[in-house]
Amino acid sequence: MNVGTCRGRRRFWLALLILLLLIQQGCIGAAMGLVRLVMGGHEGRGDAAATSYVPTIRLTESPRTIEARAQLASFENHIPPADPEHPRGEQEVTQVAMDGNLTELVQQAVLADFRTNSVYRSVRLHEEQPDLLLQGHIYQFSEYRSKPWYAKIPLAGRLFSDGERIEGGVALDLRVSTPDGLLVGMYTGQSRFPAESSVPSSLTAQQRAPGQQLNRAFTESIRQIRQQMVTDEQLVGGGWR
Repeated sequence: MNVGTCRGRRRFWLALLILLLLIQQGCIGAAMGLVRLVMGGHEGRGDAAATSYVPTIRLTESPRTIEARAQLASFENHIPPADPEHPRGEQEVTQVAMDGNLTELVQQAVLADFRTNSVYRSVRLHEEQPDLLLQGHIYQFSEYRSKPWYAKIPLAGRLFSDGERIEGGVALDLRVSTPDGLLVGMYTGQSRFPAESSVPSSLTAQQRAPGQQLNRAFTESIRQIRQQMVTDEQLVGGGWR
């Protein structure tokens, strides 16, 4: 048993003991006041769960521009199906908080980044005479959230909570080829969260909004892909022409 779990259990039993003592001494009003105070201090938790998640990339301008007209195809989803026998969390952000289709939203985010930051001379979803075709594949795109065992007990969960546990990450690739099928290069990116990290309950609803770590992992994955692209002399130098 790790230190965090032991500490959480001690706090739970301490809180329960205090409440029982208050009730035993006839201090019902004080006990209920404590409960109302704690519940009031945690208002807004539902706001985080209700916030829609949008895959977002936050990168600066590319140090080099690939002189080509690129067509960005739809991303293919190669994420393995979830194992119902071994659930990884109670909430998966892309399933409960994302408003839209994952592959479409990832495609739109990559398109916006490549256009805004001049990764290619031009990049479109539909190009009449493209020089290059970009095809993406998603292997992981997840942010699992779950709460410690004692947080599932109504009163204890409001009195003492270490926050949500989160884990997950992003793994994808982007393959560049010519219209006649010649593969120029395959560029990969991945970023995973620590095995276990926590979101403190003291943070604001916006700070606890679903997908914060997921977008950081998404950004890092695309940064790796862009770095590989702009340092590939065959791609940048036009050796594929």
